[in-house]
Amino acid sequence: MVFQHIDNCTQGVLTALVVVLQVSLFGSCGARTGLPLTDPAPVAEHGPTKTSDSAKGSDAAAEPMLCVFDYDLTLSSHGCSELETDPEHFCRQNTCGTYGWFDQCLGQDARAAVAKCVAEHAYIGISSHASADACWQDKVLPIISQEQFPEWTHSEAYGKSSGFAYPALDDRNNWNCEDCAYTMDGSVSKSQGIGRIMRHYGMDPTKSADQARVIFWDDTPENITDVNTNLPKVRAIVVPRFGTGGADGGCGITKAEIDEGWKR
Repeated sequence: MVFQHIDNCTQGVLTALVVVLQVSLFGSCGARTGLPLTDPAPVAEHGPTKTSDSAKGSDAAAEPMLCVFDYDLTLSSHGCSELETDPEHFCRQNTCGTYGWFDQCLGQDARAAVAKCVAEHAYIGISSHASADACWQDKVLPIISQEQFPEWTHSEAYGKSSGFAYPALDDRNNWNCEDCAYTMDGSVSKSQGIGRIMRHYGMDPTKSADQARVIFWDDTPENITDVNTNLPKVRAIVVPRFGTGGADGGCGITKAEIDEGWKR
């Protein structure tokens, strides 16, 4: 009878070891042994952890901003002596006149301004009072042939036919239409030109929320006033020049105006 009792007890111990690994033995089976049992991990009662709305918001992609540039004395410069001997500013003699002068260079920080927009994954447009036809060889095609803005024209988005895309600059069909990204036309106000660009990128010029996504740089105070009046939520930044008129020239956009445009 004793042996039977021991066998039963031993069998119980072995079974307990298999089931819980750590056991406490009591009574006739011997003194208490082993480590205290650990409570099992609690089972979740409400499924997976829910991501908070604020976390979702921080991960969600914001709607792209839109950078709109005037060309003359914004993306370009004239009479800026510190740039005239710098090959990186692509100085040349044009055949189309601008404010009565013909020699022109890239703006001081024009490349940096465009590169900033590309880095911010922003749309890009041009609204200029130059003539697309008369200045095509002087102002448009050199952007491509001289690689003046390589971050833009070599980006994955440049020239794409769908999705997030920058229209090809050297395609005349992408200029001067009612929903084109690029305008060079003296008869089109800057607010109208910006409206064209906004429509191209699927934005509504009449909506304040869409206007607030636009940054516009121009050297002419009257153009800034036009935009402030007709597109009041657009962030319009004046680029300084040497005098009150375009004939006085200027160095074009600088880091100060870039930073002002992107200031939160």
